[in-house]
Amino acid sequence: MFIWFIPYFTALAYTYYNIFLLMNLMAFVSGFIVYLIYSNIDTLKRAYVEYNAMMFSMTALIIFYIALIENTTLYPLYGIEQQIIFSAILWATALPFMWLSTIDTLYQYSVPKTIT
Repeated sequence: MFIWFIPYFTALAYTYYNIFLLMNLMAFVSGFIVYLIYSNIDTLKRAYVEYNAMMFSMTALIIFYIALIENTTLYPLYGIEQQIIFSAILWATALPFMWLSTIDTLYQYSVPKTIT
Protein backbone atom coordinates (compact mmCIF):
# COMPACT_ATOMS: atom_id res chain seq x y z
CA MET A 1 0.00 0.00 0.00
CA PHE A 2 3.02 2.29 0.17
CA ILE A 3 2.69 2.85 -3.58
CA TRP A 4 -0.37 5.01 -2.87
CA PHE A 5 1.92 7.65 -1.37
CA ILE A 6 3.76 8.18 -4.66
CA PRO A 7 1.84 10.99 -6.41
CA TYR A 8 2.50 9.73 -9.94
CA PHE A 9 1.00 6.30 -9.25
CA THR A 10 -1.90 7.78 -7.30
CA ALA A 11 -2.75 10.07 -10.23
CA LEU A 12 -2.63 7.09 -12.59
CA ALA A 13 -4.82 5.06 -10.26
CA TYR A 14 -7.63 7.58 -10.06
CA THR A 15 -7.38 8.35 -13.76
CA TYR A 16 -7.62 4.72 -14.90
CA TYR A 17 -9.79 2.36 -12.91
CA ASN A 18 -7.89 -0.72 -14.13
CA ILE A 19 -4.65 0.66 -12.64
CA PHE A 20 -6.57 1.35 -9.42
CA LEU A 21 -7.69 -2.27 -9.37
CA LEU A 22 -4.17 -3.49 -10.13
CA MET A 23 -2.65 -1.42 -7.31
CA ASN A 24 -5.13 -2.80 -4.79
CA LEU A 25 -4.68 -6.37 -5.99
CA MET A 26 -0.91 -5.98 -5.68
CA ALA A 27 -1.31 -4.84 -2.06
CA PHE A 28 -3.47 -7.83 -1.14
CA VAL A 29 -1.34 -10.36 -3.01
CA SER A 30 1.89 -9.04 -1.52
CA GLY A 31 0.41 -9.14 1.97
CA PHE A 32 -0.82 -12.69 1.40
CA ILE A 33 2.54 -13.84 0.02
CA VAL A 34 4.38 -12.37 2.99
CA TYR A 35 1.85 -14.07 5.27
CA LEU A 36 2.50 -17.42 3.58
CA ILE A 37 6.24 -16.97 3.92
CA TYR A 38 6.04 -16.23 7.64
CA SER A 39 3.03 -18.41 8.46
CA ASN A 40 5.18 -21.02 10.15
CA ILE A 41 6.46 -18.42 12.61
CA ASP A 42 3.75 -18.40 15.24
CA THR A 43 4.52 -14.93 16.57
CA LEU A 44 3.98 -13.23 13.20
CA LYS A 45 0.78 -14.95 12.03
CA ARG A 46 -1.65 -12.61 13.74
CA ALA A 47 0.25 -9.50 12.71
CA TYR A 48 -0.12 -10.36 9.03
CA VAL A 49 -3.81 -11.14 9.40
CA GLU A 50 -4.18 -7.71 10.97
CA TYR A 51 -2.14 -6.15 8.14
CA ASN A 52 -4.44 -7.64 5.49
CA ALA A 53 -7.54 -6.51 7.37
CA MET A 54 -6.12 -2.99 7.57
CA MET A 55 -5.25 -2.93 3.86
CA PHE A 56 -8.75 -4.02 2.90
CA SER A 57 -10.24 -1.15 4.89
CA MET A 58 -7.72 1.25 3.32
CA THR A 59 -9.16 0.44 -0.11
CA ALA A 60 -12.51 1.85 0.95
CA LEU A 61 -10.88 4.99 2.35
CA ILE A 62 -8.92 5.52 -0.86
CA ILE A 63 -12.08 5.23 -2.95
CA PHE A 64 -13.80 7.66 -0.60
CA TYR A 65 -10.90 10.13 -0.83
CA ILE A 66 -10.77 9.98 -4.62
CA ALA A 67 -14.52 10.52 -4.87
CA LEU A 68 -14.95 13.23 -2.26
CA ILE A 69 -11.70 15.21 -2.32
CA GLU A 70 -10.54 14.73 -5.90
CA ASN A 71 -14.13 14.69 -7.23
CA THR A 72 -13.09 11.97 -9.67
CA THR A 73 -15.17 9.02 -10.77
CA LEU A 74 -13.21 5.77 -10.77
CA TYR A 75 -15.90 3.73 -12.43
CA PRO A 76 -17.28 5.38 -15.58
CA LEU A 77 -20.68 3.68 -15.30
CA TYR A 78 -21.39 5.11 -11.85
CA GLY A 79 -21.41 8.60 -10.43
CA ILE A 80 -19.67 10.18 -7.49
CA GLU A 81 -22.61 9.50 -5.17
CA GLN A 82 -22.62 5.77 -5.94
CA GLN A 83 -18.85 5.67 -5.46
CA ILE A 84 -19.14 7.33 -2.03
CA ILE A 85 -21.94 4.96 -0.99
CA PHE A 86 -19.92 1.96 -2.18
CA SER A 87 -16.84 3.07 -0.23
CA ALA A 88 -18.93 3.66 2.91
CA ILE A 89 -20.49 0.18 2.67
CA LEU A 90 -17.10 -1.40 1.97
CA TRP A 91 -15.52 0.38 4.93
CA ALA A 92 -18.42 -0.50 7.26
CA THR A 93 -18.04 -4.14 6.21
CA ALA A 94 -14.26 -4.16 6.68
CA LEU A 95 -14.19 -2.27 9.96
CA PRO A 96 -15.39 -5.12 12.23
CA PHE A 97 -12.79 -7.49 10.76
CA MET A 98 -10.09 -4.88 11.28
CA TRP A 99 -11.12 -4.34 14.90
CA LEU A 100 -11.35 -8.07 15.62
CA SER A 101 -7.94 -8.78 14.12
CA THR A 102 -6.41 -5.89 16.08
CA ILE A 103 -7.98 -7.06 19.34
CA ASP A 104 -6.84 -10.62 18.66
CA THR A 105 -3.29 -9.48 17.91
CA LEU A 106 -3.12 -7.29 21.00
CA TYR A 107 -4.46 -10.11 23.15
CA GLN A 108 -2.01 -12.67 21.81
CA TYR A 109 0.97 -10.37 22.33
CA SER A 110 -0.14 -9.13 25.77
CA VAL A 111 -0.59 -12.49 27.46
CA PRO A 112 2.73 -14.04 28.47
CA LYS A 113 3.23 -17.59 27.26
CA THR A 114 3.76 -20.10 30.01
CA ILE A 115 6.74 -22.34 29.66
CA THR A 116 6.00 -25.93 30.61
